[in-house]
Amino acid sequence: MKVPRPRTVGNYPDRQIDCEMALEPAFQSHRDELIASGMTDREAAEWLLAATDGRYHVHDKLAADAVAAGWTIVEARGAIASLARRNADQSGVAG
Repeated sequence: MKVPRPRTVGNYPDRQIDCEMALEPAFQSHRDELIASGMTDREAAEWLLAATDGRYHVHDKLAADAVAAGWTIVEARGAIASLARRNADQSGVAG
């Protein structure tokens, strides 16, 4: 899944939010793949949240795709962490 580019080069208001929105479809697709492989919604949410601490390399490809599209690695990792927290909250995972 191709990650959309930022609206413009350089910093601008809401750039971090735009990064999160750009990564959300690919993040949700990965979540759906985990569920299709047999995880429950809650297990997938827990796994994706745990992976944001860098112990696992679950999010490396998504972060690399974001950087290739023009986002910084800091923006990408922040967006992934935010998406994982929101997904966990929606799935009832305490965190």
